Amino acid sequence: GLVLVTRGSELSGNEIVWDMAEFFVIRGYRRRGIGTCIAHEVWRRFPGSWEVRVMHSNVSAGHFWARAIPSFTGQAIHPVLVDKDGKCWKLFSFESKRVTQQKLGNDAKKEAKHRRQKLMPEAGEPE
Repeated sequence: GLVLVTRGSELSGNEIVWDMAEFFVIRGYRRRGIGTCIAHEVWRRFPGSWEVRVMHSNVSAGHFWARAIPSFTGQAIHPVLVDKDGKCWKLFSFESKRVTQQKLGNDAKKEAKHRRQKLMPEAGEPE
């Protein structure tokens, strides 16, 4: 997959927000929670104000972000529609709180364990 984070918003013009400029998960790895796990990790590593934009016509991506962002923030996030240069976008805005390195490590370990079990349920945990 691929993640590209930039500083500054192409849609709102806000120069200090983090922008999820590109986000791509290879088709064979979609719908396994990997994209959500990766997005959460990115947001933890870059605390502050965030904007995630998705073309209004990209329904599946809109659904992905509509689930991934609230599961990270713990609250409902409602996108706004923005028209720019003849294109209609859904713009999600939210805050990523700073976390301690220990909490970051513990959360990452829990998510990694959960993903391993989801991807390989028959394998179980190593002894």
